[in-house]
Amino acid sequence: MTIHTKYRATTVTTGALAALLLLAGCGDNDKDDDRRTPAGDTAPPPPGDAATSAPDSGRDNTKLDDATLRTKVQTAAAQVKTVHTVGALRGPNGETSFDLRVDNTTRNYTGTLIEAGQTAQIMRIGPDMYLKAGADYWTKAAKVTDPTAIALIQDKHVKLKVEDPRFKGISAAAELGDINKAVADWGPTVQRRPDTDIAGTRAIVFGETDPQEGETLLYVPAKGETFPIKLENKNPANGGTIDWNEHNKPVTVTPPAPDTVVNLPALTGETPTTG
Repeated sequence: MTIHTKYRATTVTTGALAALLLLAGCGDNDKDDDRRTPAGDTAPPPPGDAATSAPDSGRDNTKLDDATLRTKVQTAAAQVKTVHTVGALRGPNGETSFDLRVDNTTRNYTGTLIEAGQTAQIMRIGPDMYLKAGADYWTKAAKVTDPTAIALIQDKHVKLKVEDPRFKGISAAAELGDINKAVADWGPTVQRRPDTDIAGTRAIVFGETDPQEGETLLYVPAKGETFPIKLENKNPANGGTIDWNEHNKPVTVTPPAPDTVVNLPALTGETPTTG
């Protein structure tokens, strides 16, 4: 395998994107996401799901041989249906922090982003995404300077389309919860590292160093279920961390009230509405 650090390519920053599109008048919608994305609430995992079963709850994973442990980590990662995803990614425009609850089956999510010190709420339900933020976010993080545009969109849920390639950086937020992607193709370049502690939890560490991407570390609890709990890339320019917790706890994404939604033709191709 390679411990995947390709999350950097799916950074959820909106910056220049928002400035360009909120003031633009046209754009084609070339589909780039063919995933199934039913709308509505996320159901909890079915009873007896292997990812939530009890037999491994007290297991000491440090006693497992390397091959067995790798298999168990990959199996557990593939069974994570929902997850709370928190972290920060570094990039050429600075750092983007996020706190998201993600459904890996529907690709729906809900949570917050922080860019340039400003917070925005984001969510995805089926083919639609929504971004809500105050005036400071739109002016400081998104660089929107038109006061008329600011007045229209501030504190509203600005509607976007998942299939629109212009919004790929936002729709890719769901990828941050896809734990399976990080471990699906492990190979010989990934090596066991010394165990460590993360916030009081003993963790087993797998690591790999790439000449271009730098050092990447994946953390798994030393005891209990082998769900990956953290991915860290130490590249000072394009690295970051992703922490995963609350594996397989139900995630509910509630559609915004219609009177809080702003539709703009340049963004959705739909009839403009402002509630």
